Amino acid sequence: MRGSAKITTILFVISCFVLIFFGALIYLSWQNNAGQISVNTNQPDTPEPSQAGKDSKTENSFNLEMVKFNSEQDFKDYLKSTEGLMTGFAGNFGQKNTAIATDSVSTQKALMPTSSGSDEQAGTAERFSQTNIQVSGVDEPDIIKTDGQNIFFSLEPRYGITTDTANSMEKSRSLSQTTSVSIAPDMPQRIVDSSVKIIKAFKPADLKEISSINENGNLLLNNNHLIVIGNNKISAFDVSRANQPKATWQLQLASNAYLTDSRLYNGLIYLIIRKNISDFLPCPIEVVSLNNKKISVACQDVYHPQSPVNIDVTYTVMAIDPLNGEIKNQTSFVGSASHSLTYMSQNNIYATYTFFPDAVSFMYDFLVSKCLGLVPESLIEKLAKLKSYEISSAAKMTEFNQIMENFERSLDNDQQLELETELTNRLNQYLTEHQRELEKTGIVKIGIKNFSILATGQIPGEPLNQFCLDEYKNILRIATTISGGLMGATNQSVSDVYALDENLKELSSVKDLGKGEKIYSARFVGDRGYIVTFRQTDPFYVIDLTDPKNSKLSGELKIPGFSSYLHPIDQNLIIGIGQEQSKVKISLFDVSDPANLQEKAKYMVNEYWTEVANNHHAFLLDDKHQIFFLPASRGGYIFSYKDAELELEKAVSQESVKRAVYIDDYLYIISENKISVFSEITWEKIKELNLK
Repeated sequence: MRGSAKITTILFVISCFVLIFFGALIYLSWQNNAGQISVNTNQPDTPEPSQAGKDSKTENSFNLEMVKFNSEQDFKDYLKSTEGLMTGFAGNFGQKNTAIATDSVSTQKALMPTSSGSDEQAGTAERFSQTNIQVSGVDEPDIIKTDGQNIFFSLEPRYGITTDTANSMEKSRSLSQTTSVSIAPDMPQRIVDSSVKIIKAFKPADLKEISSINENGNLLLNNNHLIVIGNNKISAFDVSRANQPKATWQLQLASNAYLTDSRLYNGLIYLIIRKNISDFLPCPIEVVSLNNKKISVACQDVYHPQSPVNIDVTYTVMAIDPLNGEIKNQTSFVGSASHSLTYMSQNNIYATYTFFPDAVSFMYDFLVSKCLGLVPESLIEKLAKLKSYEISSAAKMTEFNQIMENFERSLDNDQQLELETELTNRLNQYLTEHQRELEKTGIVKIGIKNFSILATGQIPGEPLNQFCLDEYKNILRIATTISGGLMGATNQSVSDVYALDENLKELSSVKDLGKGEKIYSARFVGDRGYIVTFRQTDPFYVIDLTDPKNSKLSGELKIPGFSSYLHPIDQNLIIGIGQEQSKVKISLFDVSDPANLQEKAKYMVNEYWTEVANNHHAFLLDDKHQIFFLPASRGGYIFSYKDAELELEKAVSQESVKRAVYIDDYLYIISENKISVFSEITWEKIKELNLK
């Protein structure tokens, strides 16, 4: 604020509220405006976006329509118009964690390569596990993949002293002993092992390392093509002969470009790539190089929302042929490097971002609806005029502060104190009444068939992670939390679940779940939604979504602790992984009767943490043997859920356990330095392999 020496004034109540309250709330929520996905640049006849996003109940609604920049100057002008706004939107494939088991592909018949690369014909596995994913058929990258015969394991980078470095150190020591030159004994460590191990895994008697790839990163496996997704490049290898992997293509990210996330579906790899924006030269935007051929995006091919949003990056979504790296489709849009979500179904990509109404407009509406007679009409008229100006938010805030300063000077101390007290009271009431107008999530729906925008929409609140979104029978279900209690306001946080039609228009909602709490996990299974909120207890809610036009709360259960990951076993049982009293907690929820929910079984693991809590890929379920696997800090744990009970089948003391996979009736427990194989019939150890 400018020029005011008194905090307890009208300027503090309103101007400080705008700057700090909105700043805090924007920091929590408006950092998500990246999902502004656009039309494919190769589709000149793309249909216009849905008008759903234009429907509005309030004057402060955000204009969600996507348009292209006309030129580089148009891009620069947009950047200037967003000065002073808080961080806007970003995109990623739903990081953070946490639909019957069919929504999470866990078993496949082995599609064996034509040649195993072995001297003798390998046996054929009848079933093998896949990465634990959200949507059936939409694969997600992870550090472990298997084709039912081999295991591909991407090691975390190991740091040490290479042979060359060690020789240099020895020479330095000798030199320091024979001369007066002081040689620093410390030498920088280098990565000595950063590779993808290829393990012949089936049958266990033949367990051995047969090859390695000098790359590191998450993996996708498309038939005989292994894709290694590193920090700044994506490399593909033909592994039809697993003992002789052959590099086929490489996609190199441009300078200041970062891969947000990826998916593999229906024979195509989907990438989202983030690139920092230069204020002086925003485009053309160099995104990647395919086999050393640069690929750029022109200004006229970049989309942005009609309403100004602070931006610092562009996002480019690409569909890639895993066989040769050819880009089949792409689209680009502006955004921010902050967090947001992207959920992918078998038909569409949904990008979400959280935004705020214009701060000056919000305060104007407050004064008009709650303070007529308390503040002079001349002040209202000035703010109305300011609100209509087509200038940046930063410029509006400067003018707003000046108006409030001038108003403050017209009041004596008593008037200032009285007005401050009255406005504070009315503002708290207004915040409670308009809680859902303060924090909204915009949604953009893009069809993966031709990368065209199909619809845009908005709902109150902010989703936690990718599991808060789910498409079922062309209906999008989404769970959000609306923040509360900022700047001393008396309103509490609440959570809602919304059902949206194919045009992203609201069909129905269930509101006010967990007052004073926030969503810790969510899962949608068929016609139901399962929501866990937490503050001190763990309310477990069941939402009936059978009729999308009439969603309703059908059950609630309150128990200690919380679940941060929910995994459906069948229509009646849900596994919850979380914490209680700083210990890992496993719950088995009986949801057969939503009106009578039960925590059917509970098991406390003497561990403080499991990777499953924030990475669903670490969870493995084998429904044939009715077991699931949980890695933790001291080892791996195999639990049975037979007869709706939780029983520890096997505890494996093994350092740095990362994952488990099954091939036929063998469970392979994988850590950074060892693979242990157990029979799922007897739970005896069959084989062990120490990794180099």
